[in-house]
Amino acid sequence: MICINEDCECPLYKGKGWDKMTNELLAVKLCELDRRGGKLHGRLLEMEHAPQEVLQQEIEALRRECTENEQMLRNNLRFSRAPSVAVLYQAYIEVEEVLDRLRKQMEQEREENKAAQSGELKEASVRPEIDPVEEKLLLAEYAIDFAMQAADRALLISMEAVQAEGRKPEAQ
Repeated sequence: MICINEDCECPLYKGKGWDKMTNELLAVKLCELDRRGGKLHGRLLEMEHAPQEVLQQEIEALRRECTENEQMLRNNLRFSRAPSVAVLYQAYIEVEEVLDRLRKQMEQEREENKAAQSGELKEASVRPEIDPVEEKLLLAEYAIDFAMQAADRALLISMEAVQAEGRKPEAQ
């Protein structure tokens, strides 16, 4: 079995189980998850001390990448025979919409707080001041927690699929 990404660094590809996986699709998806996880960690470490201009360019590039990946996911959904996949995707879209509303709300509150502090705004629905950096860090922390939970859930669903495949009679 050959990985789509020939220079794959995941342990499955390095002879530690890749050839033992019976479901090629799951093996490829796990390899991609390992690759992207490593890329995520490396990218964040690299950007932590990067100049603001470089960081802004990387943020914009990542936004484009996210948009492209989302579009590919939408396109792939058209070919899925499982109705449950469409339901799962709809839930993902709803989460993305909530995150977008939250980002806009945080920006609006930040602007209102600035205006209130400078005296430009007489009455504002200003919430008690929370450090915007701390708020973004907390949001990032929990987003990572949710991503880990999603990865664990994906593993559970994968294991259940492997179990179901193992119980399937040979004649089918």
